[in-house]
Amino acid sequence: MGHALLRTNKDGKVYFKTVKPGAYSDTPGTRRTPHIHYEVIGEEARLITQMYFPDEPLNSTDRLLREAAASGVDIRRLIASPARSVKAPDGAPMALEWSIVLEGS
Repeated sequence: MGHALLRTNKDGKVYFKTVKPGAYSDTPGTRRTPHIHYEVIGEEARLITQMYFPDEPLNSTDRLLREAAASGVDIRRLIASPARSVKAPDGAPMALEWSIVLEGS
């Protein structure tokens, strides 16, 4: 497990490279789908959230994603999108794009 403190560029964007985390045990008999935790701090707002990976089989059974959907959250906003320009030799995405917008930004 790691962490980093990153600042956005003048366009409000940040880029980083990491490895895809694995799933892990949650409640007995369940597993959390791979995801990355974020804490985003703006001048007037703060957000703690998680980014999920597209086409992940465990997304459909992840407890927190199911709870978010049940409370009315559009979980598509929590799942990153494959970047079109960067592909692995087998055609799979090697880069993802995900947008976070803080209120008042």
